[in-house]
Amino acid sequence: MLTAAFCEALKVLALPKPGMKWLLTSLRNSQADQQRYRTESVQRLEEECARLQRRLDAMYLDKLDGVQNS
Repeated sequence: MLTAAFCEALKVLALPKPGMKWLLTSLRNSQADQQRYRTESVQRLEEECARLQRRLDAMYLDKLDGVQNS
């Protein structure tokens, strides 16, 4: 009974067409922003990983060559 009453109450809350268009556009833009943020974050992390790997490789080669840094 509670579910039926809740569903009836929601039917009254219909959005007009312009409001629905705005809501859909906003949701799509939000999703695109989130995807762009994730993509940029992954790229930033991959670049940082590559930078750290290059440093580790250089340290390893220096160790093999007997180079001491002060």
